[in-house]
Amino acid sequence: MAINIISANIIENTGAPCDFVDVQVTTESVIYGWVSSDSVTPNLVGALTFIVSCPRGIPFRVGLIESEFASERISLSEFLGSLYFFFRKLYSSDINIHTEPNLDGTSTVETTIFWTQEPSLPYLSLLYEYSIDNVTWQSSNLFLSVSAGPQTIYFRDNKGCQVQKDITIEQGVTNPYERIFNISNVNSVTFSKDEIWDSLQGGIYKTKENTLAMTGIEEWLSREAMIYRVSDSIKIQFKSSYPTHEVKVQDCKGEDVDLVVGVIRKSDNLDLFESLDCVLFHTSSGLLGMYFTSGNFYDSSGATLGTFQLQGNLPDSGKIGAIMQIPSYGSQQVVDVVYDSTVNKRVLIFNTPSVTVGSTIMKSLYNLLDYNIYEFSIDFSDIVIPTGLMSQVRIKIKAEDTVNVKEENHYSEYIDIISDSDWVDLDGENSMISIDYYNKNNQDIFYIYGIKHFFRTGIKSIEEIIIDESESSIGDKTTSLITSSVNEGISIVFEEVNYREMIKIVLAISSEDLFINGKGYVKHENVKVEKISNTGSYSIECSLISSGQSFNININGAVGGDGNPIYLPKLIDVGTENYLKI
Repeated sequence: MAINIISANIIENTGAPCDFVDVQVTTESVIYGWVSSDSVTPNLVGALTFIVSCPRGIPFRVGLIESEFASERISLSEFLGSLYFFFRKLYSSDINIHTEPNLDGTSTVETTIFWTQEPSLPYLSLLYEYSIDNVTWQSSNLFLSVSAGPQTIYFRDNKGCQVQKDITIEQGVTNPYERIFNISNVNSVTFSKDEIWDSLQGGIYKTKENTLAMTGIEEWLSREAMIYRVSDSIKIQFKSSYPTHEVKVQDCKGEDVDLVVGVIRKSDNLDLFESLDCVLFHTSSGLLGMYFTSGNFYDSSGATLGTFQLQGNLPDSGKIGAIMQIPSYGSQQVVDVVYDSTVNKRVLIFNTPSVTVGSTIMKSLYNLLDYNIYEFSIDFSDIVIPTGLMSQVRIKIKAEDTVNVKEENHYSEYIDIISDSDWVDLDGENSMISIDYYNKNNQDIFYIYGIKHFFRTGIKSIEEIIIDESESSIGDKTTSLITSSVNEGISIVFEEVNYREMIKIVLAISSEDLFINGKGYVKHENVKVEKISNTGSYSIECSLISSGQSFNININGAVGGDGNPIYLPKLIDVGTENYLKI
């Protein structure tokens, strides 16, 4: 009687799933047994349903025997559509792991299996899954954001075999830049970096940047506090590449007062992302070169955002120091930017041998500037001073990088907050002046964000003056006036101040837009600064010209308020009124 196979299903071997795969067979009638290609001794069955254990990694053929005396056998392999069984055996040594550093410090991990026992005969395929934690499994062999350090990659097939491979993931390349912090003396309040001085060779010495007036480097320390009225407010700007910032107002004991100060980021210059079509090529020195013509630009997920036309010019990220993630090369840093005559374009140079060339897509992480701009405001009327303490405060700025465990603190000079009644008692209207100042151009301060500075300072005297300047032509018989300028102005003698306040006053007076007690002035002559012997104080004198109406005579031009000619485009007919309009 012929053997009729009803079903044959491949199942997991419960004892050694990496060494065997089982085939569960059901026949229409009881068979005697089965015999494999590597044995002549039958495996006795005597049942309708039985299991055939097939070894992995070798060709394996099975024949079913009808009875002890039967000479004919039916091939189970043929029933399954193949002459032989062949189930791949999974070895950890067959697994290749490729890592490519990402721009955020992680790495992309790709796993590939290179079979050492690839058969020439047809084989029965299995399904494979991958995991990086032995909990969550995926069909993809790609892990996109793997943290640096020791990792274990797990592999399994759908018939119970699981192996693993230990690897060490190197730190992915991140956008390299130093943590910097800078706060300009042009601000309304001056600050100093909090450092421990050691005066060792190569160590930290006292400087103008890390000392306050009361801890200065002068022979005689200066302890004068800045003075503001309770109704005053100020805005401070600083540059920083730190990720987090905290501003606190502290009382004279160095304890925080109950005031929340918000720090606002005004620019976005760090860790910018850019992805574009590009072309890789071999440079004459054998290094990897990159240039741009036209194509698409993409977001971080790879979605197309639009098109570009560079035609050999460079994108914003095309600068020395930028980090670019390049297929087949990983993350690479731009080491040079040159013009290459062989491609007739500006190119980016990477310090790695060129292997793969042609069109591809780059991803870049770069800095437009090495810092971002931040600002915060303080309204002195919001500061509540505890009872019994002086109305004296200081401002603390903390810049922190928690990942790299780095921080720095900057403290302002002390500030006396004066109430309106105390201001009258101090005779503040006569003994102090208010100075508002700013510039139109970006210099040490980015005025594009609208910041203006303000402080009060003591004076010994302020006098109104006339600044008269003229030029004459003296001949043999006649003398004539060429130009004459008569301007209103003021002369100021300041009270002695410390070095930091001296710098602030000089910078303020040198500003494009200067207001003393609300009236506009411009600097007339160089500011006179003199250090007082055996002290840490400085005397300051200056003369200022009113920036309002001046009275000028220019013989070679027209008479006008600013000395410039007046141009009349045409006469306008206004009927019978007979007026001339400009």
